[in-house]
Amino acid sequence: MSDTSNFDWYISPADRFSYETQFSKCSNGDDDCEITLPQLDPIFHQSRLQTEDFLQIWQLVDIKYQQSINKSQFIYFMHILTSRRRGRPLPVGLPLNIKEEFLKENQIASSLYIRPSVNVRDVGASANKDINELQMELVQLELDASAAHKESQMASQRLKELCVAKEEIEGMAAYVKSHEQALEVEVDALRKSVDSQSGVASAMDSTRVRDLISKIAMDKQVLELLLAQLKDDQDAANLSLAI
Repeated sequence: MSDTSNFDWYISPADRFSYETQFSKCSNGDDDCEITLPQLDPIFHQSRLQTEDFLQIWQLVDIKYQQSINKSQFIYFMHILTSRRRGRPLPVGLPLNIKEEFLKENQIASSLYIRPSVNVRDVGASANKDINELQMELVQLELDASAAHKESQMASQRLKELCVAKEEIEGMAAYVKSHEQALEVEVDALRKSVDSQSGVASAMDSTRVRDLISKIAMDKQVLELLLAQLKDDQDAANLSLAI
């Protein structure tokens, strides 16, 4: 797959018009409605893409897992599909501005797909489903499970790395603290020396004291920044695991 920043997201006016026309055909002329994956079966056969590629493109644009996409999502769906047909790798995700555009247009709050209860009529309808449609649904479920498993593995690995980093920073903190204590002892000694001396020697010792105090302050700032960064990383990893 291609990095999001390396993928060409520009859609020419001609391509956009073509995709809008295709959406109108799939939606029977209703540009405000949403279309489902089975409605794209003709496009799937015309694309000659592998089922896995086709469903991965669908997953990229169906960001709320509603099993349906609107006109804007369809346009980007076709843009990615066309790029893939030309041999280019799929992007790993959508840019933030495109995701925000989809979320603003999609007012449905539910982010989970709840399968309706099955009755006798549902069973009869399922029996008449096209085999390709059932296969696509099955592959999509497998992709969803695989993606969730990979995200969990990545979060666990990140947490392990953070634990190692925490130990390193704690060791660094102990070193800095010990170093500060040694510097403070040296500062006290120099202050006493300053009090007992005068002239050039006193001025030199005063400069040394100021330098040491500045060094201690810088060490503390570095340590505080490292500890704050570690806390942010841990919070992010814990959030990933919770999701």
